[in-house]
Amino acid sequence: MGNQNTYIDVDLSGADDDSIRIATAGVEDFILSNGHIHMPNSNNSVYIGNAAGVGSNECGNVAVGGFTLRNVATNGRLNTAVGYSTLDKNTTGKNNTGVGSYSLANNIVGERNNGLGTRAGYGSLGGSTGTDNNYI
Repeated sequence: MGNQNTYIDVDLSGADDDSIRIATAGVEDFILSNGHIHMPNSNNSVYIGNAAGVGSNECGNVAVGGFTLRNVATNGRLNTAVGYSTLDKNTTGKNNTGVGSYSLANNIVGERNNGLGTRAGYGSLGGSTGTDNNYI
């Protein structure tokens, strides 16, 4: 496995666990086994897309799409963002759900907000602290 800093291990380590392991910078990022993808060092978050969740180490976030949850920081957890730039400005907001391009994109610290559809809640929150709002 070379320097073991960055590697793909295809059952070569002798573990015989019928898995494929992918590591970067010495940290195991993915384990593919039995039809599942495990991410042991993800802090229970999933980020898929260009710049999705960049720099985040928060737990329980799911972001799918380019620039989703891009600015999430300390305590910005348990958010779900699906669609381009959804919840993009969110930093510390928790328990928000945005589905659709630019949905809740201007939410910064608001909690328990829901946006369904393109640009849902885009201008309403104005980068505010809105709480318990629903936008369609």
